[in-house]
Amino acid sequence: MPYKDLLLLTGAYEINIEELEELEKIKNSEKNAKVDQKEILVNDLLDKLIKQSNNEYHDVFFIFDEEQEKIGANRYVLSAASSYFKRMFYSGLSESSRDEIEVSIKGIHPDIFWILLRWLYGQSFEDAVKS
Repeated sequence: MPYKDLLLLTGAYEINIEELEELEKIKNSEKNAKVDQKEILVNDLLDKLIKQSNNEYHDVFFIFDEEQEKIGANRYVLSAASSYFKRMFYSGLSESSRDEIEVSIKGIHPDIFWILLRWLYGQSFEDAVKS
């Protein structure tokens, strides 16, 4: 135990190694829980983005005219990840006053836009490109 000698030096009369080990386990599990919570959040957001069939989580729709494709996303996630979207959705532009927003996308293939969205939703760029 790394702190045993320090505890003895500071006047501890008895050191219960089992209790110290248990405290160390709790401390380590709390660190892991923080990392796991972030991972859980990112995975849940990505899952809702990918499952386009359930639009209850989407209030922004990107329309690709040439490919006749529509991709839904969430304005809160996009604005938290991008100052561009934050300005678009919350600065008094016409997009900011509507419940459901449609944004026309020209000159970008939907597959490329998916990479951007996955990255904005918290996926690493490398994983977003692979998906």
